[in-house]
Amino acid sequence: MVVLVGKGGSDSPVQCIESERQALLSFKQGLESSNSLSSWTSNSSQEDCCSWEGISCDNKTNHVIELDLSAYQLGIRLTYLNLAQNPMTGTIPSQLGNLTSLSFLGLGSAYLYPNSTLIVSNFRWISRLSSLQNLRLSTVDFTATSDWLQSVKITRSLTSLDMEECEFSEVDTSSLSRITNSSNSLKSIYMESNTIHPTAIPWLLNLSSNLVDLTLMGNQIGGPLPNSFVNMTSLASLDLSFNGFEGEIPKSLGTLCNLNRLDLSHNKISGSLDNLLESQVNCPKNSTKILKLSDHNQLGRSVFPALEELDLHDNLLKGPLPYSLGQLPKLRVLHLENNLLSGPLCN
Repeated sequence: MVVLVGKGGSDSPVQCIESERQALLSFKQGLESSNSLSSWTSNSSQEDCCSWEGISCDNKTNHVIELDLSAYQLGIRLTYLNLAQNPMTGTIPSQLGNLTSLSFLGLGSAYLYPNSTLIVSNFRWISRLSSLQNLRLSTVDFTATSDWLQSVKITRSLTSLDMEECEFSEVDTSSLSRITNSSNSLKSIYMESNTIHPTAIPWLLNLSSNLVDLTLMGNQIGGPLPNSFVNMTSLASLDLSFNGFEGEIPKSLGTLCNLNRLDLSHNKISGSLDNLLESQVNCPKNSTKILKLSDHNQLGRSVFPALEELDLHDNLLKGPLPYSLGQLPKLRVLHLENNLLSGPLCN
């Protein structure tokens, strides 16, 4: 049941926006029992969605601003709910946890409405969504709660997590360590332009042993990269760019035998790539195909034999170009600009 408190708009003098009318019609199609919303129709005589049951529009902008479906029997098998890219504010209601058939949930406004922020007072309701597979949240304030990561960890059906421009407080690591029934379904995590406390990173890396794609981009986390990659054996793509990470590459990163894309660009990582190479000697083959280490990193010149794309621009590399660069048969893209390298790639 969707309950966003509002008023009916049966005598609304405004004309609704066509894209919003189509969105409401698509929403109705996803309901198991939608016959009660008889006014929601594409018939020309009732094409103004501002006059539909449960709908209220702004009389200046014509945008749909309120949706009240509490009086209508919509059924309990709603599987897809996407309320993203709307100027919504206030606290996310925990009653969303009653939509136990949801497989997709999207909330938040993102960059289209920068002054619209949703607030989470607690996030435990997310674990009640026993069918949820895809969760997308943008511009959500989690600072009032420290249980967001714990709640994700015990949402067993979740396979994809997408969070953008959210603000998080420090997580309660003591309660995280006590969780034993954690999810093993997560395969993809995408987190961009969030505010994340560094203590959350080791736990993010261990949310699921089945992670295939992990993107933590532009979160400005800082501090050293944690040595917490040893259980991520299925990981194929890892993007840690634009986070201000410092220090050397942890050796556990080299145990990722299925990794074919690694992006550490725009950090402050130093040392060499030897930790990766030395650890991967136990892998059947070196699978890394794309390696990005551009801008501000200060790494040595070790290379990977399976590379198809290598980006080392804007580093502090000096001296002659390594001859081995010219001996990579699969290399298709090479960026070495803004370094102090010299000499030919091959004889």
